[in-house]
Amino acid sequence: MTIGGFREFARRTDQNFAEIKQELRLVRDDLKQEIHATREELKQEIRGVGDKLQAFADRTDANFKPIEAKYGEIS
Repeated sequence: MTIGGFREFARRTDQNFAEIKQELRLVRDDLKQEIHATREELKQEIRGVGDKLQAFADRTDANFKPIEAKYGEIS
């Protein structure tokens, strides 16, 4: 291999690595956006589940109050 051939090989290699580096950056940025969007969706889902659990707990408490009052009368 001549010096000129080696330099051409080195230039192409550098160019290939630069292209790969750019592609990796794009993939990384896409992944960051997807992860951020997924986290926001999960936060909303978790809030929704928490709200549903709180509503269930409130209904359960409300349903037991009459039972508690009647039990107090019986005992």
